[in-house]
Amino acid sequence: MVLGVMAPGASAASHEGEALALLNAARVASGLSPVAMHSDLTDDALAWSQYMLDQGVLSHNPSLASVTTSWDKLGENVGVGVTIESLHTAFMNSSSHRGNILGDYDYVGIAVVEETSSKLWITVVFMKALDATPVAAAVEDPEPYATEEAAPSTAQPFAAIARDDKVATKPAVASAPMIEFVRNGSAPTAD
Repeated sequence: MVLGVMAPGASAASHEGEALALLNAARVASGLSPVAMHSDLTDDALAWSQYMLDQGVLSHNPSLASVTTSWDKLGENVGVGVTIESLHTAFMNSSSHRGNILGDYDYVGIAVVEETSSKLWITVVFMKALDATPVAAAVEDPEPYATEEAAPSTAQPFAAIARDDKVATKPAVASAPMIEFVRNGSAPTAD
């Protein structure tokens, strides 16, 4: 069995489940707790992935700080590629994206929009919840994902592209939501 190779027409839920499994495997391998899916973040990730596909441009959500409430820290990875596995590899090969994957986060929202059977747009929104916030009600279990190896594609693959990550943090004390967005790194490529 090969994880990360999806049959044409595979559902978005299976792409998202695969992305979550790869992300959490990397976290556990680094001695970290897995993150859980959060419905608010997933809804916003889906809207942003669709926006990027519609515009044909890989970019960060300038409204990241308003995607949900009761957060202490937010981060975002975005990418476009052939498979979830190639996108995950591109993220892990970039120190800033890897920093989000292995960062101090509790929850994620992952959304994949399939433009063609060989072109996927992904948004991963990371959240560290405020300590006193009961977020568990918003957590959802991901759909299972396919693990069968697909037949080789005859389409010409392109490199997975991942943009530099974006992190929003709230100051320890603030009367209004003051957000600092930080952009690091360069756009990595992977096969």
